[in-house]
Amino acid sequence: MTTYSNLGIALIGTGEESGTWGTVTNTNLQYALQEPIANSINVAVSGGGVTDTMTWNASSNASQPARFLRLNLTGSGGGTGNLVVPTLSGGKNYIINNASNSAITVKTASGSGILVPAGNSRSVYQDGTNVVLTSNYFTGTGDFGALSASGTVSGNGFVARFATPGPIGDGTPSTGAFTTGAFTTLTNTGNTTLGDAAGDSVIFNASTATIPNNLTLSGTGSITLPVGTTAQRPTPAVGMLRYNSTLSTAEQYAGSAWTGIPTTASITALIDAAVLAGKLALYPVGTIYTQAGVSTNPGSLLGFGTWEAFGTGRVLVGLDAGNALIDTLGETGGSANSPAVNTTTGSTAITIAQMPAHNHPNSAPDTSGGALNYLPASGIGQFSWGGGGLGGNYGINSQGGGQGHTHSVTNGTTTNANYQPFIVVYMWKRTA
Repeated sequence: MTTYSNLGIALIGTGEESGTWGTVTNTNLQYALQEPIANSINVAVSGGGVTDTMTWNASSNASQPARFLRLNLTGSGGGTGNLVVPTLSGGKNYIINNASNSAITVKTASGSGILVPAGNSRSVYQDGTNVVLTSNYFTGTGDFGALSASGTVSGNGFVARFATPGPIGDGTPSTGAFTTGAFTTLTNTGNTTLGDAAGDSVIFNASTATIPNNLTLSGTGSITLPVGTTAQRPTPAVGMLRYNSTLSTAEQYAGSAWTGIPTTASITALIDAAVLAGKLALYPVGTIYTQAGVSTNPGSLLGFGTWEAFGTGRVLVGLDAGNALIDTLGETGGSANSPAVNTTTGSTAITIAQMPAHNHPNSAPDTSGGALNYLPASGIGQFSWGGGGLGGNYGINSQGGGQGHTHSVTNGTTTNANYQPFIVVYMWKRTA
């Protein structure tokens, strides 16, 4: 009766496989023996918290991926995952090369297994119960996710660097220089110097570098901010600071929006805008602007608005809704050079041609002597005459009768007589 070994090698019973013995033997050599000794196979893993289980047929010497020596893990699920290999009582060696982007734990169905980070390789052994490392002794160089020792740590490198006070993170480390090495956690209770020359750099490859307390920067150098476009802004958080190459300015996130950090130019622009707003409030459309020094248009002096010369040759008067002459905004009136009205009282010399037509009645005359005396009703006093009486120029005869005649007044045309006292200025009105 044919039986099968731990690796699925067909063990032909006595007298069996007559005529097919060679075929069975060739299959054993090609698959059951060749695969666990030298062969490599790609195994897709899911990642993302998924457990993938490799199939196994204990009674088959045909090719089976779970029998291969080297498992090359592929896949792009990310995160973590498990790969369950068969639990073979006789044990099985594996070389695991994790070419996926997931951290995979290689294990048996009931075991805890060995973690193989993405991009790393491990040599493991399935011991019939669990998957374990094939070796815990390492003499070469490499990266350690965790480095611990329960006994004495010896060697020139360790003695020189870590002789006292003990492992990194366990107290204050001694001074020394580290040329290479990767640390999952580096803890220090005292001062730590990273770099000892002006050109040294400290590089954080992680997405964030958390500093829970104050960060003090000294020296005469500078801080270079992250640079990116507006479209490349990160998910905002209060306190973020960056340089926006689209806007050509440093900016900060203040809790509700990205805002530019004030500069001399931006502050000047804000002040200019505030001054202009003040001017616009002081000089709205319709404002009258006067200037006793220069004739320059206010649009040039103030820097805004459309202005036109206003009220040329006129003085201003307030609107009076009860006066038909001045009850409409923009209404004009008056005359600069109308003839003056003569309001002089008392005696004024006039010519006969200037006197309006009127009569002079008189009372009964007194003809005694050489003078005509009468009681005048027209305000004319005593007249004297000779010969033929007064009839000539004045039309008054000796019988007291009146005669019509004409008197006129000559008025001069004095200029500036209608102007109120004034002073000349430049006057403009804002129209837009």
